[in-house]
Amino acid sequence: MVSHLDRLHRLLLLLRGRGGAVASALIFLIATLLKPLLDVTANDHLPPFITYYPAIVLVSLVSGMQTGVWAVAAAVAISAYFWIFPYYTFETQTISALLSIIVFAVFGILIAATVGLTRDLLQEHVDHAEERMRVARETVHRTKNLLSVVQAISRKVARQASSLADYNERFSQRLSALGTAQDVLIRTKWEDVLLDHVIESALAPFLPNPALILTPGPRVTVPAHFVSGLSLALYELATNAMKYGCLLVRPGSVTITWRISGEFVILYWVEVATNGAKTAETKAGFGSFLIQHALNNATATGVRHELTDTGVQAEFRWPLKSAAPT
Repeated sequence: MVSHLDRLHRLLLLLRGRGGAVASALIFLIATLLKPLLDVTANDHLPPFITYYPAIVLVSLVSGMQTGVWAVAAAVAISAYFWIFPYYTFETQTISALLSIIVFAVFGILIAATVGLTRDLLQEHVDHAEERMRVARETVHRTKNLLSVVQAISRKVARQASSLADYNERFSQRLSALGTAQDVLIRTKWEDVLLDHVIESALAPFLPNPALILTPGPRVTVPAHFVSGLSLALYELATNAMKYGCLLVRPGSVTITWRISGEFVILYWVEVATNGAKTAETKAGFGSFLIQHALNNATATGVRHELTDTGVQAEFRWPLKSAAPT
């Protein structure tokens, strides 16, 4: 049953727009020309609307209810003039002729409305089926990606952990950050997310903190496929700042801001110890890997992560899709 509906839907797609108008006009023309041919074949005057009933069904199916109603009106006019006595005039001298016109008009409109509604329901059914398939494919794809990230985190943490307790602590922290990113995506229905929402969610475990300064930039979004990676990178930067950096050493501060540069969004993480103390972890580990791969090495993106004597600087750049609505 579904395959027949799919075939019908594909046929209707081919007849959209101008194609549908041409097909409807052709159907109506054939119905009009067929009536006198049938009269000649039968050697009699057949009912005036005999060929228009199936034509109304087909026109309404191809082009919708409104076109079907117009076809009913045209059929009434042509039949009344050519095939209802007295011929070649719109005057009707008999009650039966008038009743036949009224009956056809009423039932023709009902047919057009019924077929047109059926056509709309078919379109809705196909749209829902396509949406379910799309959601299913996206869910499988996201699940695979998420499992790959979890596996990578597990392997990297296992190489660096000094004990089972250390492994559990590191692994749990990173899974927590990953879960926060997924929560943000779910709340936004897996669509692009406002950058300030991503930052606030990723850094929620470290706030409030007077040394962690968020300087908002323009209202922009993070593409959905970058949200998880960027959230993990920001969480990693904040974790390192708490353990080794400017959120541990006083005086010191971390400033987060962003701007639009041409066709790109650039997010800055600037970590500075104002007393000149060395605050960065010198050994590049899995945290550095997460930061460098925050944007999946996608085309037209860039990540810069530098460890300096007095802090850390990171920069994340991705194409500007569009400014978010205010």
